[in-house]
Amino acid sequence: MTRENEVSRVEPKAFRLLLFFLHNPGRLITKDELLNAVWSEAAVTDNSLTRSVAVLRRVLGDDPAAPRFIVTVPTVGYRFLPPVETSDDDVLGNLEQLPAAVPGRSDSSGAVHSSVSWFRRWSLVAAALLLLAVGRALWSRRQASQTELGESQLTRHSSDNPLSGVAISPDGKYLLFGDITGVHITLLRTGEVRDIERQSEPEERQINWSFQWFPDGSQFLVNEFGGDGHSVIWQGSVLAGKLKKVRDNAIAWTLSPDGSSIVLTKATRINGPMSELWLMDTKGNDLRKLDDAGEANAFGFVQWSPDSDRIAYLRYAGKSGQFQISMETRELKGGPPVTLLSDNALRSLYWLQDGRLLYVLGESDRTGETCNYWVARLNKTEGTFSAAPKQLTHNTGFCVDTTSATSDSKKLVFLKRSFEVSVYVAGFEPGTKRISPPRPLTSTEGQEWPVAWTPDSREVVFASNRGPKMGFFRYPFTGGEVTPIVTGIESAGLGNLIGRVTPDGAWLLYEPFPAGYVPGTSMDLKKVAMAGGTPQVILRDALFDTPSCALAPSRLCAIATVAKDQLVFWSVDPVAGRGPELGRFRVDWKSDYGWALSPDGTRIAIQRRDAPEIYVLSIETHTMETITVKGWTNGISLDWTADGSGFFICTLQPRAVLLHVDLEGNATPLWEPKGSNTTWALPSPDGQHIAMPSAAVNSNAWMIKLF
Repeated sequence: MTRENEVSRVEPKAFRLLLFFLHNPGRLITKDELLNAVWSEAAVTDNSLTRSVAVLRRVLGDDPAAPRFIVTVPTVGYRFLPPVETSDDDVLGNLEQLPAAVPGRSDSSGAVHSSVSWFRRWSLVAAALLLLAVGRALWSRRQASQTELGESQLTRHSSDNPLSGVAISPDGKYLLFGDITGVHITLLRTGEVRDIERQSEPEERQINWSFQWFPDGSQFLVNEFGGDGHSVIWQGSVLAGKLKKVRDNAIAWTLSPDGSSIVLTKATRINGPMSELWLMDTKGNDLRKLDDAGEANAFGFVQWSPDSDRIAYLRYAGKSGQFQISMETRELKGGPPVTLLSDNALRSLYWLQDGRLLYVLGESDRTGETCNYWVARLNKTEGTFSAAPKQLTHNTGFCVDTTSATSDSKKLVFLKRSFEVSVYVAGFEPGTKRISPPRPLTSTEGQEWPVAWTPDSREVVFASNRGPKMGFFRYPFTGGEVTPIVTGIESAGLGNLIGRVTPDGAWLLYEPFPAGYVPGTSMDLKKVAMAGGTPQVILRDALFDTPSCALAPSRLCAIATVAKDQLVFWSVDPVAGRGPELGRFRVDWKSDYGWALSPDGTRIAIQRRDAPEIYVLSIETHTMETITVKGWTNGISLDWTADGSGFFICTLQPRAVLLHVDLEGNATPLWEPKGSNTTWALPSPDGQHIAMPSAAVNSNAWMIKLF
């Protein structure tokens, strides 16, 4: 197939699917109808359809987050967007011979014939129609962009190297952006890119970036955020090729309109919330404290008003273990803050130089979250909205982040972000400490991750948002039908909904973590029958991390609770409830921790995630053994191997790397999923396979013109 002078090979099933789309432009086509038309000669699952759609999108250069060709209608099917036109009457006549909708798979009267002659005959027809459809789609997109907000893409990074920060210079000449490799600046007129060095390179770790330009456009501030909670403010210039450190453990949010002062937030401890609001000069001196939100609260997205009189910001107030988000404004000369809006959907804030205040609201969807800009103006006297805010964009399927604008407020630059996560499986060879090439087990456009195996090692249990809300499902390792266990669960997404199967395979235990969870939050430990049914609460306590279960013949499951500076481990039974205490471990809440029960139910492993040590606590003797992982740090996951002879650990370097670690601390890399910033490995009870999530962020810079 040829598109824009580039030749791409398309497998037969995907090509047949394209033909069917071309025959039915603009119509909502159900999954069953497509499966019936393209795979009538074989019994297949929805995964085959999803895979072929992905192939077509790749060949067409289509983005599922902002589709121009194929749009997904969740739980129903697909729609081919561009209209198909041709002036060749013979082609139209031949096109009418393509298979129409077939109501049931058992009816083969309208099925697509699989002969080679049919395939060749329609190849030329499809190529001609595709060129027309592509041209029409591109023309329509240009027309829409001209008449609406003039949206254009500035960068084209793959998910292997997503952008984490971006900012356009006040004069619109330069674009600062940060990715896994560091900080870069590009001259937009020519596309020339130059790397910006840091004064001292940090250790390999996951790093995110944000930027603030000085008003004259010659200098800028860089915020560096490490996955370990450490943050640094740097200063650079367009002419200099190296950054200079300004301050540690702080975030620079905004500069005064005259460029003489910086508003920043600071944390009172490493990895703690940015609870203090400060003012300083551009050299990092002359600090003046503006406000203190308190230990459990934080400030973010602080913005200076164009007239220099006010600041606006988001306040995150800790309440019942969760954050309540509000937008506030206050005069710099003093006085109480004014609350403009209280909404936990608030994501960010930006004050344009023409006086308009932009903010972003997010809402959950199948791809994670959809975010849109809203715009308002303030009454300067009272600091309140002068009129009701209006929605500026109507996006679907992606979030917007790290907003910046030119000084004339006519060009708005931001990141479009979408998040993909799916379940992968691989064979595991314990003796050789190797895995077979991972393959996708599930394939949807939502988010899915593995949480457990059934005791017979035949099915993977996974969490998914393939319905309106989250749920748990089971799927045979060798393929077959997806079986729901429980659906309709409210959850904040990846990492916030993990379940464990009891050793007898009868129950699934889980804790639905709330958004903004902090250790010590009271939560429900729930159970649901693996055969399906209504969830029931086992107990409620200050639960930490996820439940953990041993393998048969052990019958032990365990939970962890928070008691000041200790983790307390308890046995738990899905019917009898909480059992005896199993042990305790002292923690330093400046760090994050994870834990796991050994397969034989005799030991508990605890991981401090900013250190290379793993602590192994004996349940019987309460003695502690320390294992130091050799050559690797920044671990973010911990799971025992099925035989208890070692661990699977994910470490950020800065991408995710899956390791096998033996009980001597020797680490062997197993998998480095491209573009992924997290993974973990759950071994099947027979030890022959592992299930893993592959999570990737698609993130690029876009600009709205004529704004």
